[in-house]
Amino acid sequence: MADIKVKVDKNKCIWCGTCTIMCDAFKIDDDMKAEYIEENDASEEEIEAAVGSCPVWALSKE
Repeated sequence: MADIKVKVDKNKCIWCGTCTIMCDAFKIDDDMKAEYIEENDASEEEIEAAVGSCPVWALSKE
């Protein structure tokens, strides 16, 4: 399990779904916005790739 903290800027998120497709550490919440799952089995590389793939820069590592 990766020890990465990710911040999701819900004001920027357009829910394109890219992060959820790329990595199981992300899901869509009830407001149709990305949500980072702190307890996940994703690798650091998978999480970083998903963060870097966001077309509106709504995801950032803390």
